[in-house]
Amino acid sequence: MNLKHLHIVGISHHTAQTDQRASFAWTQNTIRIMSHALQQQSWMKEHIILSTCNRTEIICMCEQNQLLQWCAAQNMPPELTYQKHADTAIAHILRTMSGLDSKIMGETEILGQYKQAIHSGYHQKTCRNKLFHLLTRCVHAARNIRNEMDIQVHSLAHCVFNQINHHWPDIKNCRILLIGTGHVIQQHLHYRDKLKQKPACTILSRNPQTQQILGQSFDVAIKHIDRLSDMLETHNCVISATSSSNYIITQSERLSCALKKHVYFDLAMPPDIEPANDSCNLYTLDDLGYQQNQEVSIVKTEKLITAHTNNAIQELRLRAHTDLIDAFRKNWLHNAETLSKQLSNHPEKKVELLRNLEIKMRNIHQQLFIKTAPNTPKENQCSFQYAKNLLHTPTMHIKQLVATGDPTTIKTLKLLIQNTSSTRELIST
Repeated sequence: MNLKHLHIVGISHHTAQTDQRASFAWTQNTIRIMSHALQQQSWMKEHIILSTCNRTEIICMCEQNQLLQWCAAQNMPPELTYQKHADTAIAHILRTMSGLDSKIMGETEILGQYKQAIHSGYHQKTCRNKLFHLLTRCVHAARNIRNEMDIQVHSLAHCVFNQINHHWPDIKNCRILLIGTGHVIQQHLHYRDKLKQKPACTILSRNPQTQQILGQSFDVAIKHIDRLSDMLETHNCVISATSSSNYIITQSERLSCALKKHVYFDLAMPPDIEPANDSCNLYTLDDLGYQQNQEVSIVKTEKLITAHTNNAIQELRLRAHTDLIDAFRKNWLHNAETLSKQLSNHPEKKVELLRNLEIKMRNIHQQLFIKTAPNTPKENQCSFQYAKNLLHTPTMHIKQLVATGDPTTIKTLKLLIQNTSSTRELIST
């Protein structure tokens, strides 16, 4: 895998506001359509599409950086997009997976969303080779980073209830209307269950009968979404998180309740609640970031990410030249084995053979600028085993230099493999 082929183009909360990102909060069906169209491009090798509330990005392997032009053709405004390339792309992936790049620092859901995107790419056959192995490795690295970092992690529900407590210090006086029945709403119900004083809650659903178990589990009322206007009159806090493509609460509905103290939390993408110029408080995902004073922990985590990024880069460089290293080893052992068989009927030449192997390896050490000398053969040592032992130091040295991107080593390695004259000399001894 060549790092120069790794590209990322995306839109996130760093580059665009909630209403700007809404157009690119792609559904799974849209992602499948976009992914199919992208894979038809002649310059595209592998890719995945990640789409969450806070970001939509395409991670790919391609020969030329035509990804930005393709994204612009899909109406992704260039002024709102960001680009990552090569090693900065790997660092970005690790920062995102570890939650350090999230609106709510350290949140854990992004890793699951990444895994889902990788899983989808694998089954759609758009990500099965080099990119798949890189992303899988990054998932493992992100887990290690999370285990080592000591950033205090808060959920979205924690941020929401923290704001609710700001408006209603005595939370029992708050009546909460929850719109939707998905993961986000259930997360808030679980958080509410942990409170000593639980506020009264009602859930609005398009299919109340199918959600009765949810209502019983959390001791809340379930009403049909058609009762929205009535419920707004009896509740003073609204938390909405649906997959609707249209506004659930329109501007007119909000303004009709303007005389009451209403607080709205719009956790959907695209948004569920239409903004209005009124006295109500409307919080969106962009307003709910929670990053307390954790400078020391953040610096430590950044160092972890840098270390894991360097490890990933070195492994990729090494993987890119594995065939070359294997060819060098195979060539050396083949020559040693051939010579050993030729001289098997001449035991008196064994010492000479071992000495010859040592001299040839000493020459290889010099070409690779290895300062240590090859091990001297022991008396009656197996010639083929000795040849294998001689490979240890140069192989480790080659891997180390290749992993750091040393071009001289790669050139020398190719010359060693192509240098048939040394092979003839070895065999003709």
